[in-house]
Amino acid sequence: MDGSGLLALSEERQKQVDAVLTRFFSLAKNRASAFGQQYVCLWETLEKNTIGGKRFRPRMVMAAYQALGGTDLDAAANVGAAFELLHTALIVHDDVIDHDFVRRGVPNISGTYRDLALANGRSERIAEHSGISAAVIAGDLALFNSYRLIDRSGVSGEIRSRLVEVMDEALFASAAGELIDVDFSIVAEVPGVDDILTMERLKTAVYSFEGPLPGSARTSSFTRSP
Repeated sequence: MDGSGLLALSEERQKQVDAVLTRFFSLAKNRASAFGQQYVCLWETLEKNTIGGKRFRPRMVMAAYQALGGTDLDAAANVGAAFELLHTALIVHDDVIDHDFVRRGVPNISGTYRDLALANGRSERIAEHSGISAAVIAGDLALFNSYRLIDRSGVSGEIRSRLVEVMDEALFASAAGELIDVDFSIVAEVPGVDDILTMERLKTAVYSFEGPLPGSARTSSFTRSP
C-alpha cells in the first residue's frame, strides 16, 4: 500500500475512534441532564477539549492492532478512544498544575469557566478559582471514564483485565513524571538532560507510546465477551 493509501486508512480508523467518542459524550450529556444544565455544559466543554488534537494515541493503537493481525476494529476503536480520553484527562490536569488557561490556541476548560465568571462580573481571583475547579472536575471525569471505555469495548475478561493494567501502568508512570516536573519548578539548579528525559518519558512517553503499543499487542487476538 502506498503513502496515500496508508493515509486514507489512518483517516478511516480515526473516524471510527471519533464515532466512539461522539457516542460516549452523547450518552454522558444525556445522563448529565438529570443533574441540571450546568452539568451538561461541563460535559460539552470537556467534549470540545477533545477536539483539535492529532488523535495520535488512538492512531497508534489502531495501526499496531491491525499490523499484529487484529480484526475486531470496533473493539479496538474503543481502546483507542480510551487512550485519547486518558490523554485529555492528563492535559486538563496538567494545565491546572501549570496555571494555563489556553490550549491549542483557544481557552481550555479552566479558561472557558474563568472567562464565563469574568463575564458575570466576578473578580479575577474568584474567576480563576472557578475555572481551575471546573477543570479539576472535568479531568477527573475524563480519567475515570477512560477506564470505563475499556469496560465497554466488549473484549473478553482476561484481555480486558490486562488492558486495564496497561492503562494503570501508564497513569501511574505519568503521575510520577508530573511530580518530577513540579519538583523541577521549585529547585534552584537547572536539571540535567538525563533527568529531563526521564521526566518526559514518565510524564508523556509511557502513556503515548509504551501504553498504546503493548495494549495493541495484548489485544491483537481478543474476542468480544459473549
